[in-house]
Amino acid sequence: MKLVLYIVCFFVLSVATHCPFAFGQSPQPICTTTSRPDCRDAVAFFDKFQKALKVDNRGVVVSMVRFPLRVQLGGQKALIKSKSQLLREYDKVFDAPVRCAITKAKRTDVWGNWQGYTVASGAAWWEAGANPNSLFKLITVNNGSFYEGCSDRK
Repeated sequence: MKLVLYIVCFFVLSVATHCPFAFGQSPQPICTTTSRPDCRDAVAFFDKFQKALKVDNRGVVVSMVRFPLRVQLGGQKALIKSKSQLLREYDKVFDAPVRCAITKAKRTDVWGNWQGYTVASGAAWWEAGANPNSLFKLITVNNGSFYEGCSDRK
């Protein structure tokens, strides 16, 4: 009986050390040593942004934007220059495909480069300001686009 118990324990521990889901481990690291140094702050920004978008908290979403915000309006590149303008155009800027892509994304999908951070094939981009300790802000929303699993191709 002890031998069976030892074999079972050995098997469980062997599988657990090779299985990323064992003991609640994440299947992908969010920020690695090759990530930008501000990666954890970018993921925290995404968590807050995603939550606000999911519950349609427009005030929080708008407060997370750096103006001018780059978007598309009427199929043309445009700049949203103020909070009041964004609130007027909110449903066009955060259209159904963008909302779907952002709310379906996982925090492990956040990635960054010299342009900033994004998820969901670039549905939205955010970046911290040039000043030390500046906060992340949304800088671009790629509305009017196709996102896999979120919209029909036009």
